[in-house]
Amino acid sequence: MQNGGGVETRKLAGRIAGLRELLARRPIHGHWRYRTYTLGDARAPTERNAHPHIDCAGTLALVHNGIIENADVLRKRLEQDGHRFGTETDTETLVHLIEESPGATLEERVIAA
Repeated sequence: MQNGGGVETRKLAGRIAGLRELLARRPIHGHWRYRTYTLGDARAPTERNAHPHIDCAGTLALVHNGIIENADVLRKRLEQDGHRFGTETDTETLVHLIEESPGATLEERVIAA
């Protein structure tokens, strides 16, 4: 959730009931989203790999369904440029790519990425 001071997340691997319990203990006020894993997911459904994924500044969060086929090549370049990764997912690669893309608006940066 965007709270005026960055992006705030709650992550949990497991059942939605567990996420409800976590949110009851540590609520987030505003909009939130959960993601479920399917059998087609290439990465393990762990708390570390749970969506959303955050950029280095903690100001951009991304939930993505799909496959970024060249994520490994992009990830290596982004790491060489100083980006820090916390997951094994292709989606996190995309959020870092958007972070460094040119544009005056988020829409322009997403298009450039």
